Amino acid sequence: ERLAGVPSELIVEAHGTFETARCVHCGQNHDSNAVRDRILCQQVPIMCELCNNAEGFVKPDIVFFGERTPEKFHSRPGDFEKCDLLLVLGTSLKVTPFNTLPGTVRVVTPRVLVNREKVFGRGDYPLDF
Repeated sequence: ERLAGVPSELIVEAHGTFETARCVHCGQNHDSNAVRDRILCQQVPIMCELCNNAEGFVKPDIVFFGERTPEKFHSRPGDFEKCDLLLVLGTSLKVTPFNTLPGTVRVVTPRVLVNREKVFGRGDYPLDF
């Protein structure tokens, strides 16, 4: 979305983003490009030199299993009611709350799923895409 020029205020990154990075202990922002480069070179863990705490790991602002989704994800409930086309890309739709999102748009809203594997809804019936 960012590369395509979509304004940041219109993007809701439900699983977080590599665009920003911070210390999990003190919350201090860090250079996301430097963090990404170190991760790709397997130079981890990355410790926060600002708080100098044993728990001060620096990580991209992505959501790991068990972590809360970003606040922006929960603060825009009206978006789905206004949606005129829902694109769902690369997901199994097995994890809540994401698996409930296709059902929150209006019945007349077209939904398009782009995925490598078949996605099933509740029971034995595939989701209606």
